[in-house]
Amino acid sequence: MKKPLIIFLISIFSFFGVGYGDVSGGNSAFKYIGKDDYTSQNPNLGYSYRYEAENAWADEYHYFKVKDGNFAVVNGHFNSILESFKLAVQRKIYKNLEVIERGERTIDGVKFLYAKLLITQNGGKVEESYLYLTIFNGEFLKYRFTSGKPMRRDGAARQQESSAKKQLTVEEVEGFIKLRLAKLKKV
Repeated sequence: MKKPLIIFLISIFSFFGVGYGDVSGGNSAFKYIGKDDYTSQNPNLGYSYRYEAENAWADEYHYFKVKDGNFAVVNGHFNSILESFKLAVQRKIYKNLEVIERGERTIDGVKFLYAKLLITQNGGKVEESYLYLTIFNGEFLKYRFTSGKPMRRDGAARQQESSAKKQLTVEEVEGFIKLRLAKLKKV
């Protein structure tokens, strides 16, 4: 009798996003905006979570079931992610892409592949983005952080003006990831 109740509670908590919420502490202060679920299109596509701060937004993606510790797969997938940005330039979605920095970073004992990008939009606006990718709990875990005024989830620019014009720092980005990893380890 207890097993069905436990399964029900787990499913309810999962549906409402237990473990997700505002992320603040250290060098990060991001507000949880919402979740997108892509599994109805394809179970491997997973889901994403959107967070916003005054001067940036962050997307956290969970997708594809993979074996933990298979970092060669992470490296291949990371290369394909960067290639997709280059393809977006060729297709005129972006005006330009520059990979400023690329390497490995370890955050709270978890090894990530990392890249810092400068993306020039077609209108000339330059956005600084950070990408982080790893395998965590048997699935790809990807973060993309972008400096600038947060966008609505439908892609339209927000109307309010941000008083913060500063760019994100690696410390802010990795502080966010560290806080998220702590929550993910508990779930």
